[in-house]
Amino acid sequence: MARIPALALLGALVLASAGLGGCGKSIQQHPRSGVLQANTERDFWSTLVGTVRGAGFLVGAGGVDERERTLTSAWKVDTAPVRSRASAVSRRSLRARVHASYQRIRGTELGEIPEEELPSGGLKADFDTFRVTLRVEREFNDSLRPMDLSAAKWTAADDDAELARRLVFDLGLRLGGSEFELHDDPERRRLLEKVRD
Repeated sequence: MARIPALALLGALVLASAGLGGCGKSIQQHPRSGVLQANTERDFWSTLVGTVRGAGFLVGAGGVDERERTLTSAWKVDTAPVRSRASAVSRRSLRARVHASYQRIRGTELGEIPEEELPSGGLKADFDTFRVTLRVEREFNDSLRPMDLSAAKWTAADDDAELARRLVFDLGLRLGGSEFELHDDPERRRLLEKVRD
């Protein structure tokens, strides 16, 4: 019976665990939504595009469909090492893109909006009302050379829920200013109340 050197056995175990480590892991999508108002649908659309661009994402003709009311930005690549925990730095680079969609809310649908989703000042009769949904899709580069994008091996990761929340919040501020708040975010609500006082 031949003996397998300990180092070779250890190497085989590491490779096997690396291959199986990602199995069964489901990627979490974290879309964020909000009910917002604008003077016109054109104002809403241009403000949505401006908000996404303002966050550093490129928005071009290829990812924009005004008729379907959807927007997908280009990938924003960050080759700097990503901090995965408070004290540890991962060598992987990351890329992200924004997916946004909205629908206009009219007539009797306005009465069906849950009270907790309404802007704090209520709905204004002379404004158009929209429900927007945003998600920030992320992928990590698992290549051994994270700075070399030609050798990138992108793997899906959980969405960036905080950035999606911030984009919805920023869109609301650009459209309506101080009356908009995220009802599922008590910290932002507290900060907004502090600013109002």
